[in-house]
Amino acid sequence: MINGILEMLIKRSRITPEPSDSSSSGGGGIPTDYAFYASLKDRSATSESGHTLTYSTSNLQPAVVDGIPCMNFLRSSTGSGTACINTDFNLVSETKPFTISCWMWLYDNSYDSGLWGVNTLGFRCSVLMANYDNTLHTTIYESPLTGRIFSSEAPSLKTWHLVVFTGDGNGTCTLYIDNVNMGTSTYDGYTQNYNLILGKAINGSFNGYLCGYRFYRRALTEDELTALYNEDLTGGGSDSSSSGGADPSDSSSSGLSDSSSSSSGAAPEPAGPTDYVFRAPLANDLNDVSASARTGTAAGGTATTGETKDGVTCTYIPQAVKVTWPIGDVALGSSPRTVSLWFWTPSISSSWNTMFSYGSNSGHYKLYAMGYHQSGKYAFTAYFNDLDSGIGTATASEWHNFTVSYDGTDIKAYVDGVFMKSKTTSNIDTATSDITVGARSYNSEYAGDMWYADIRIYNRALTDAEIAALASKIN
Repeated sequence: MINGILEMLIKRSRITPEPSDSSSSGGGGIPTDYAFYASLKDRSATSESGHTLTYSTSNLQPAVVDGIPCMNFLRSSTGSGTACINTDFNLVSETKPFTISCWMWLYDNSYDSGLWGVNTLGFRCSVLMANYDNTLHTTIYESPLTGRIFSSEAPSLKTWHLVVFTGDGNGTCTLYIDNVNMGTSTYDGYTQNYNLILGKAINGSFNGYLCGYRFYRRALTEDELTALYNEDLTGGGSDSSSSGGADPSDSSSSGLSDSSSSSSGAAPEPAGPTDYVFRAPLANDLNDVSASARTGTAAGGTATTGETKDGVTCTYIPQAVKVTWPIGDVALGSSPRTVSLWFWTPSISSSWNTMFSYGSNSGHYKLYAMGYHQSGKYAFTAYFNDLDSGIGTATASEWHNFTVSYDGTDIKAYVDGVFMKSKTTSNIDTATSDITVGARSYNSEYAGDMWYADIRIYNRALTDAEIAALASKIN
């Protein structure tokens, strides 16, 4: 029975929980008698419960993921496997009742990716994803190892989950994932007093996004746990259909269109904003469907339109071939902009693969170029303002969205709708040239064999929510 529940649980995307109501929590909604609460929706120095929050690095910054405000603990963004938020909240001692909960969005199966903990022995919960058969486990008191519970399977990656750990005060603790009981164990109590740490257990920091930490000095009831699970984290009650939170690696949940949706070659109603200045759906032709109506031209060989990959109608551009369009009214110099593209590659090479660019190499590389290098690491370059590490790694044989924005101050890179890294600069100084897909605009530095779809340029920096929506579906 538990395996069946877990299978349903892992497939289910809890991007935006249903708004809580009084009927789901015994008439009281989410209980407010917490001893500690930190929403982590911004970089505040004080939690909602009045406790001091001290950030271990300035790289810990707020983000919006799947429409939910949260804190970015991605190791690629923090540059550390030990990033955390220290608090002045002291855990109680002895075998007393408690409930601790938080929402997590896990990026990968990193070993010992800690949700919460203390500096040394004491109360701790960790996500141990590698050495424990991809399970989630909790520990209350490290030596001896008592109160340890293992889930039989890992929570699914790149979607929101609620993790709750309770103790009844009589020696029994329980682990819940998304309001499903994962099992119980006995515990002797957490007899040492230490301050709570967010985003890090004893061995390592969390690799993903976190929000909504609560600690109660009692065991919540089942109705109260349900109310926590049904919390509206967006504050606006929007649903997952508009949040762009699906994992593009799973075509059943990512909103990937099938070939019938673009069989005419016309642009269907797109996901994301429609005020683009360039958009090439790359379905059955190479044409730009924006008001400028540019005509695309293949050079060096043939770009094959009308191909289908994982149900998506797209264009195949082989190595040594590129497709170009006139620059027209696309932003140049250091003006704000956003460029977004979808790509599918059969393999990952170790060389530079420039998927999109415009600009020239005169006067210190005045270009805006996106691609990957070093065995799949996403990369961006503009006037020596490179983002070539910490953006994530591309994977073969599945669709990915890569988006880079510039607002006049910050370059921001996003993969599959999720913010990955930024860099501050006042000058990117892009020169004029053709818009180019499949190579750099000024030389023969080509990408490998790839399939492309729905490439867009906006003359403004899109918001996090708009980019999440843009990455929710290939049109």
